[in-house]
Amino acid sequence: MSNNVNVILTFDYKEQETFDMPLNEKDIPKIVLKNEAFLVFYILLQSNENLKDLVKVSLCFYIDDKLAKKKAISSSIDRGAKYYFQPNQRDRIENSIIAFDKSIASETQNFDVEQIKRFASIN
Repeated sequence: MSNNVNVILTFDYKEQETFDMPLNEKDIPKIVLKNEAFLVFYILLQSNENLKDLVKVSLCFYIDDKLAKKKAISSSIDRGAKYYFQPNQRDRIENSIIAFDKSIASETQNFDVEQIKRFASIN
């Protein structure tokens, strides 16, 4: 079995980006597999997109049992492998990722339920 992760990046102002990334334990720095924020940041570094309006990262892991036991991956799976970058939706993981690179989600808007309701009512 080849280990990989399917990545979906959702943005405020452009189309989603999707890509598959190999997860070969020998090719990934060990720290990445020990820390969830490092793992997601490492994955984001593989993107060709400008991440300034990143809204959400969705991951789907296709991995063997050995890799699934790594702390970063098991933590990601435990939270549904979803990361929300709207300022009013972030938690410590997203904030840690942004601390690594301040341009990530620097232009992302807050999640606004009322705006969605207004939009839905006119369509």
